[in-house]
Amino acid sequence: NGTIEALDMVAPVVTLVGKRHVERTTYWILRNRGVDATIATSGREYVEIAARLADDSAFRGDVHLAIRRGLVQSPLVDVRQHTRNLEAAYMRALAAGAPDAEQEG
Repeated sequence: NGTIEALDMVAPVVTLVGKRHVERTTYWILRNRGVDATIATSGREYVEIAARLADDSAFRGDVHLAIRRGLVQSPLVDVRQHTRNLEAAYMRALAAGAPDAEQEG
């Protein structure tokens, strides 16, 4: 998702929340990172947020700070936990598909 890459570069992302999953992905990423100020619920609000980011350096600074805080606290960038979860998923898949394979290795 391009949203995560942009946030990793501390670039503000504005999103318009929709009803379908694909229209809500960026919303959930921003929410999980604590960057609520750039989430719009209407077209008008989307434009207002984008214009405010362009014109209001204090607002832009607040958004940058929220992004930085979100990076530190986000499970999306916790590589150790992600690795543990991935390893556990592999073990579950292996156990389900080849229950005797664990004993061989």
